Amino acid sequence: MSTSGQTSEIEVLSQMAARLAGAAPAGWRRVTLSGFADGQRTGSYLLTGGDGSVSDVSLVRDLRRLYKVCRTSDSSLIVKLTIDSSGWFEATMSSGSIRSAGDFRERGIRYILRSGTAVPDAGDEQPGPSDPAPAGDPAEAVRLLRQYREMGRRRWLDVELDEPSDVQAMLPPEFFAARLAEAEASMGVALPADLRALHQVSDGDAQEGVFGRLSWWVDMAEMVALHNGDRPWASRSSREDPFSFVRDPYPYAVVKRSVDRAGWIPFLLRPDGDYLAVDMDPAPGGRPGQVIRIGAGCFDGTVYIADSVTALLRQRVDALASAPPIEETEDWELAVEVRQPRVQSGNWHIEGTDASLHEIPSDVQKLTVENGGDIDLAPLRGAPLLRCVELTGRTQADLSPLRSVPLEILDLDLKTIDLAPLAGHPTLRAVKLTSPHPVDLSPLRSLSRLDALLVRASVLDIETIPDLDRLRYLGLRHRQWQELWERADRTPPLDVAGLSGKVSDDQVAEWVGRFPAAAEAQRHTGRWDM
Repeated sequence: MSTSGQTSEIEVLSQMAARLAGAAPAGWRRVTLSGFADGQRTGSYLLTGGDGSVSDVSLVRDLRRLYKVCRTSDSSLIVKLTIDSSGWFEATMSSGSIRSAGDFRERGIRYILRSGTAVPDAGDEQPGPSDPAPAGDPAEAVRLLRQYREMGRRRWLDVELDEPSDVQAMLPPEFFAARLAEAEASMGVALPADLRALHQVSDGDAQEGVFGRLSWWVDMAEMVALHNGDRPWASRSSREDPFSFVRDPYPYAVVKRSVDRAGWIPFLLRPDGDYLAVDMDPAPGGRPGQVIRIGAGCFDGTVYIADSVTALLRQRVDALASAPPIEETEDWELAVEVRQPRVQSGNWHIEGTDASLHEIPSDVQKLTVENGGDIDLAPLRGAPLLRCVELTGRTQADLSPLRSVPLEILDLDLKTIDLAPLAGHPTLRAVKLTSPHPVDLSPLRSLSRLDALLVRASVLDIETIPDLDRLRYLGLRHRQWQELWERADRTPPLDVAGLSGKVSDDQVAEWVGRFPAAAEAQRHTGRWDM
């Protein structure tokens, strides 16, 4: 609510109503408008005699003013405004968030019923490292830092560099110990000993390009800001989309299967916008303080780089020692990058009517098969890491072989879908169904971990859905939502609801109004003044 002396919600709503009324066609009786996270939906006028007319008045700026007055954002407020020609208006403002959702096959919207919700994090279920001792060596890291600096100065004699000096010689150790303790307390996680030692010698780069001439080793203040800030490498969509897949980085079981973790501390910004981070929360085969690469450029997920910052520095020193003379190459950093451990995407994509799985690698993690006929899934029994399967454009498929793999996400776009072979699957948590023929949902009752369901097909038994007690995300078409509410007295305790297909503004407003978040809406009535 606004404070005294400031514009109030009712004033902004009254001005919006007056603008709509002023642009109304002759003979109008009522106009309705809905505003969501992506701006203004179309306003529609009801005319005398029952005819309709579409408003071309843009109220996007007014909606932004309203969000500001309510001290919220356009991603957490939904507005429906109804104006009567007699001079009255009624407005409903509900919490929650409506966002665009869907894929190339069918667009839709997603209603966030509970803020802060996120998809299950597979990394949370993985135990910590078998060897909790960090692999880094503080004294060796400092020695390598000094060696690298000296090698760099000899190599780039024509480059102006500040005279490198250990900051410890200028300030007492207690000063850096206090700064480190303050930074670690702010982040809630301790740095590995080798990186701590480096920051006591040089708090970030001093133009030397220690970890690469085009990279930037950040100081402690920037490190804290990156760790405690928006963490841009973990996009909102990847954290909220229940059908997003997070692979197991190679080598397997070394880095946890997560989009982001509090124990990942970025310490270096690469020229491509990605970050190197120390991982203080590794998987069973990892070591605290190992170095990983995170960022938007890591299309297949986190990349393991080295077991410690010490090892990373050793890689840099060795690469610089063996690099060609500077007059022969300007891109010596390429020599460093190609020495990084090999990266496996874990993805296998095939297409065509004659597509076969007989040559599928044993370590595949995500399988995509599209645009073909029937396919034999039997070879998948030999894929112990397979967790995501997408089958599109096929007439049918026997899903029985999927019972023997640790499948988590299943996306089926088939002519006919038979879910019976998946009954009782122990790890399947997200199912997306698209088909021109009705689907029997009853086998889903036996999936103990199912928390996301998106249906873009008619179903034989809509009454199955209320029995899916673990369901947190449910996406249906508008008519299916209506059918569900007509035939069932309850729905699962959802965090997110999805609406697929083409819908009108009135249908969206009616759909939103059926959820608990909308029941807590603020309602305002007043008069508009021409």
